[in-house]
Amino acid sequence: MTVNVRGAANLRDVGGLPTADGQHVRPGRLLRSDSLTDLDGPDVSALVDDIGVRLVIDLRAEREAETGRARTRGRGARALRQPAARGYR
Repeated sequence: MTVNVRGAANLRDVGGLPTADGQHVRPGRLLRSDSLTDLDGPDVSALVDDIGVRLVIDLRAEREAETGRARTRGRGARALRQPAARGYR
């Protein structure tokens, strides 16, 4: 899947990657990117309306997350904060 948004660096579909049980991530099911704080209206529409993003999991450390939240909130996508690096501030 091609994902074209200007406000998110390095946004890509990870479909096709192998899973721990020997299967593969289905294309279009899991996207990864840098911060989503710089998305504009068309970017949000592309992610939420066109692609169908319904959940944004923010893996940034607390200090990084203070820079802003994903602009997909309130547009049909839930946000979940789950810092990947515990204890890192």
